[in-house]
Amino acid sequence: MRRLNNDSQIRAIALFLLAVLPSIYCGAQQPEKLLDGAHLHLNGILITEHRGNRSFLMIRTGREYTAVFDVDDMQKVSEIGVSLEGQYASLKKLVGQRVTIDGKLQLEPLSPYYFNGVLLVADSIKPSAGSVLLPQKAPMAIIPPELKEYLATIVFSAKQDSFSYKAQNADGTPLTPSGQYLSCGLNGPGDVMNCYCAAKFKPVETGQLKGKVFIPEDAIVDDYFAQFGIPEQVSRSVSRTVKCVRKTE
Repeated sequence: MRRLNNDSQIRAIALFLLAVLPSIYCGAQQPEKLLDGAHLHLNGILITEHRGNRSFLMIRTGREYTAVFDVDDMQKVSEIGVSLEGQYASLKKLVGQRVTIDGKLQLEPLSPYYFNGVLLVADSIKPSAGSVLLPQKAPMAIIPPELKEYLATIVFSAKQDSFSYKAQNADGTPLTPSGQYLSCGLNGPGDVMNCYCAAKFKPVETGQLKGKVFIPEDAIVDDYFAQFGIPEQVSRSVSRTVKCVRKTE
């Protein structure tokens, strides 16, 4: 018999045994174990949890689970995070409704992007009434080839959990659809925002747009994204404008 001398092999087998061996404790039923990469079929109520400026979509099935982050790191959870590519707005309309979800588990115990370290990346979501929702990739942005630089403004509303955008070229002419010129998201607990320019463009400054005047403010900017802080608890909304320029070949 070949001996196991690789820590990753031993850990993998230990996790497998935790998942498949029955738990016996005076005949009591034990919570189902959740393993990273496992495929799940769940039926439950879609809910929203909040932490700071961030909102998390979760499914509550009425059952208790044990998330197995490691052989010596397990946590009981009664809600599982839910994501479906390109369908966040549609999912928010289903909050409070019963849904059926098929997808793959991702476990990240320390990630601030997960409410409780457990996320189900959905392949499909079927509401109790209505059509099945499937992943939806963003359409390819079509940027005028003559455009060299532009200003794009993000407005984040914590109360409505929404991001809206406006974009204009150097002389103030609006660019549409504005959402293809900038994409932003909250980082970690939601007190930092990351913004990305359109493909082949990079951010060079961020600030405020007062009329037609751009006023730069402090931010972390590189060829990939712009990052700036926002209040830990946004009472209404915050906005920031990012200046994007075309990358040189």
